[in-house]
Amino acid sequence: MLTLSTVRTSRPPIGHRIDINGRGTWVHKTGQGDPAVIFVPGAGSFGLDFALVQERVSEFATAILYDRAGTGWSDDAELPRSTTEVTDELRTVLQATAGPPPHVLVGHSLGGAYVQRYAQRFPDEIAGVVLLDPAHEDWNL
Repeated sequence: MLTLSTVRTSRPPIGHRIDINGRGTWVHKTGQGDPAVIFVPGAGSFGLDFALVQERVSEFATAILYDRAGTGWSDDAELPRSTTEVTDELRTVLQATAGPPPHVLVGHSLGGAYVQRYAQRFPDEIAGVVLLDPAHEDWNL
């Protein structure tokens, strides 16, 4: 029987894991060219959900998929996590994989909230933001 823990401990079909703050974080980088484009999945998604789009983007730019801590092939994380924790993690992933900023961030659903927070915190590191059915900033209201 295939379980989530089996999936997380198995070798992913593509990509590899890097150490981000002592936690194994799955990334898959393709293509080359600036600015780098990184896909930030929503709460029920993971990096491979964007593999087909990544393939097309990698024809003209560096394209990066990743799984946030606690999702996909990345190690677990204690919940809840603040947007500061998630955007710090994303920044470290970018520093390790994407080359120098600025970058284009593509955020889906909850990933859209993380992308917007990243742009607020680190505006000089952003070339553009793409929001795909993003979570609204007034979600909790």
